[in-house]
Amino acid sequence: MTENVVRERVISLYHIFTGEVEGPQSVPFVSSEPGSEGDVLPSFLHEQKISISSWDIEANLTGSPVTSVPFIQQPHLLPHDSLPLIEVLFPDFNLSTRRREAERYGLVVADQADWSDELCQFFGELALATRLGRVYSSLPDLYKVRHISHPHPFVLSARAYGFFPNFEDGWKIDLCLEPDRRIKSALPHIMLTASQPAQAREGSILYGELAVIVSVMHDRAIQPEVGSEEEMEKLGKLSRTDLEELDEVLNEKAPAFPNEQKFPLLLLSLVNPKHARILCAYMSDDLLVVKMSKIYSFEEKESAPIGLFLSWLFASPSPVVET
Repeated sequence: MTENVVRERVISLYHIFTGEVEGPQSVPFVSSEPGSEGDVLPSFLHEQKISISSWDIEANLTGSPVTSVPFIQQPHLLPHDSLPLIEVLFPDFNLSTRRREAERYGLVVADQADWSDELCQFFGELALATRLGRVYSSLPDLYKVRHISHPHPFVLSARAYGFFPNFEDGWKIDLCLEPDRRIKSALPHIMLTASQPAQAREGSILYGELAVIVSVMHDRAIQPEVGSEEEMEKLGKLSRTDLEELDEVLNEKAPAFPNEQKFPLLLLSLVNPKHARILCAYMSDDLLVVKMSKIYSFEEKESAPIGLFLSWLFASPSPVVET
């Protein structure tokens, strides 16, 4: 299958999956049944050639040059200076404590706080925190990745949030990272965090998780080639002043990854009530492959697998063996 067909397939999946969703109303391919609310129906996955399977993220793949996913896990060790940051930044899920603190300021804490948003912000703050007086200035510096932020061409037309059928709140992308192109050739791999308003279940994929996957793949597929930092700055200014002209300029540009076949991404999915899992997705001809870890609890700071999740958030690109 040629790269043009793969790109068209990615764009088609994006429109199929997001086109019908214009608010919290129900759509036919997302369950509204108790116990599976928010899950994409298996029949729809089969119809759209989307494969989901389990993935053991704790298997010792570190250092292997070729893996079953297009990423290599970093050493599962937290830098020592991350520990005090975790103490400060980790969300306090003790509702009674929060309620007492809020009452001091005349505020009320809702019983159903959106913990997934807070956990997502925690990983973003921990990942990007500046280290003073260290050999490396931040974890992206240590692991040779780059924070994708405005005016990076990927974000010029990217969606950072979207509706979720049957839920008032939507999915939200918080942090996006990529291999640092100043150190190695530009690669399409993206590592990101996103929050979901729903509770995930083993063996099923949430609408919001799949929406994040197809949205990021789509935005990577249409990402324009930008030749310099100066040109990037100009496009960034256009995005704030003249969206119509920006669209015209972007439509005339060649894609940044014209020969890409897989559009790989790695997603830290933060879900309610206080849990998370990691998903890896890539194209295999016209099949969208999604591998999902088990669901981990982040209810207690001491037992939360923070180091494990960071070791994948900062993963390195790798060839993939088709299985």
